[in-house]
Amino acid sequence: MNARRNPRKSVDHTLRHGVRSMLRSVARRDDFDVPDLATLMSLRHDLDEAIDEAANGLLVDHSYAELARECGISRQAAFKRWSA
Repeated sequence: MNARRNPRKSVDHTLRHGVRSMLRSVARRDDFDVPDLATLMSLRHDLDEAIDEAANGLLVDHSYAELARECGISRQAAFKRWSA
C-alpha cells in the first residue's frame, strides 16, 4: 500500500533542504571570496521580496493573524511588514 505524501511537507522539505544545501555548498567553496559574500547578502533582499510577494498574495484569503502564527511573529509585526 502506497502512503500518500503530504504535499505541504514535500514543498517545505524541498525549499529548506535545497536552498540550505546549495548555500552551504557555495559558502564552503575554496574560491569563495569577499565579492561572493556580497552576492549572498543580496540574496537576502531577493528572499525578502519573495516573502513579501507571497504574503501579499495570501492576504487575499487569509488574515494577518494566520500569517503571523505560521511565520512565528506577532500579528502586529505581520501587519507592519505587509500592510499597504
